Amino acid sequence: MRRSRRGPFPGGWLGVVVACVALVMAAAPAGAMASRIRLGGSVYRLSVKGTNGYRLRLSTYENNLYHRISLTAENEAGQFARYSVEGIPRDGRIDATFPGLGEIKVKMHRGKVEELPPPKGCSLPKAVIESGVFEGEIRFRGEKGFTEVDTEKANGSIERSRRQECQAASRPVAESFGFSAKRGAFPTDPPSHFTVLQLTRGALTVYAEGVYGTTKATFSATAHERRDGMGIVRVSPGVSSEGDLEADGDLTRAVVAPPVPFLGTATYVGPEQQTGCELPCPAPQGQMSGSLRVPLPGLGVLPLTGPEVVASLHEDTLAY
Repeated sequence: MRRSRRGPFPGGWLGVVVACVALVMAAAPAGAMASRIRLGGSVYRLSVKGTNGYRLRLSTYENNLYHRISLTAENEAGQFARYSVEGIPRDGRIDATFPGLGEIKVKMHRGKVEELPPPKGCSLPKAVIESGVFEGEIRFRGEKGFTEVDTEKANGSIERSRRQECQAASRPVAESFGFSAKRGAFPTDPPSHFTVLQLTRGALTVYAEGVYGTTKATFSATAHERRDGMGIVRVSPGVSSEGDLEADGDLTRAVVAPPVPFLGTATYVGPEQQTGCELPCPAPQGQMSGSLRVPLPGLGVLPLTGPEVVASLHEDTLAY
């Protein structure tokens, strides 16, 4: 049985294909010169080591609609919990409170300053990055104590850029990623027919996404929550395996045994697929039995079988 960690696409091949299709659709006709605006702004970043093998990273994001400060606690397996609150850092200061979990109130003591060269077609620097040490109060305790940090210092940076108008030769966006706008011209000829087992338990959604007619599959889990004005997302990124998803031809039964961090095995039993319905046909719901479960930061180990789990097994086909 061959198993391998997925790359930057937690949704597996289906996510890759969707991204590729979006790129191709975004392709623009070639032209002589084009004018584009690079928006200015600032990004604060901070990194500190937590307990239990987690690293905590703070980053900021702002646009015309909202301003967010996000704190991500990630372990070596790539599982993470991200907490986002509203806030705008100013003058080298970060003041963020994560209700019930902790707060970060720090000011940067600047060290090295680096100026990045202007992008092609631009006149101003791409960004000015100030690296240094944030000092103050850094205190956080994740739900159920999955990680903790209590310190007064953390390395970080502030990246600032200015709004500017740039001139550049126009070309299809997809070509810059190695794709051709010609229908079906992808660099690796990805599959387009999938078997998808979806499990839902409250705010948790688990996908077992397989290439139809094979036992190759990608397994991932995501849970979303909003609490006290704070957005929370917890992710167990996609892991791939071969031989761990076996479904029958009419998709009424499937057996799964995902690789770690998933634990245990499970069997899906459901009704026959509907025929003659108007597309997209509703996915029939079945039952999951067995010992399958998945750990998520802050939630502990969650069972993926039993009456609390809504399960469906269906086909998914993409045209590209």
